[in-house]
Amino acid sequence: MTNILVFMATGKKRETQKIAQNLLDKRLVACANIYGPVESHFWWQNKIEKAGEFLAPRFSPYQLLRVFNLTWND
Repeated sequence: MTNILVFMATGKKRETQKIAQNLLDKRLVACANIYGPVESHFWWQNKIEKAGEFLAPRFSPYQLLRVFNLTWND
């Protein structure tokens, strides 16, 4: 089985924790790490912005990617 590494970033630690718990409860990931806050720099509405975010890398089987993406937004 092929595994993938997916990175997600959120603006609030509690939001990241809720997503991690949801993915763990559904057994879509075996481990959920949370790092941060980190400083992110990005383009938004035609200008460069920066913000504090929490990074959450996730390992998941490739076959579960579609379910993973749907669950992410629950």
